[in-house]
Amino acid sequence: MNEPRFPNDEGEDAWIVVQVSADEHWNAYHDIRRAVLFEARGLIGYDASHPDDRRDGYFPLLLLLENTPVGAARLDLMDDAAACVRTVAIRTECQGKG
Repeated sequence: MNEPRFPNDEGEDAWIVVQVSADEHWNAYHDIRRAVLFEARGLIGYDASHPDDRRDGYFPLLLLLENTPVGAARLDLMDDAAACVRTVAIRTECQGKG
């Protein structure tokens, strides 16, 4: 399967969104979510083994910039006509850049 690529406005940086499957991507996915959604908000108790991340119809995604993980999200299929994007997190140093 070809992975979609999303170039930035200047066309210089290589952006890619991949479905999380490899161990290194799982680690990056959880590191980003833990740092942005929990630690940056002063929260504790992040669960990297939450069953929804591997549930059928739920797709964990990783945003890579020039092969470096910078964002994480999960696309949850709700039914045949609806989906929900959840747990969107972008590394702090990459936020606010469009």
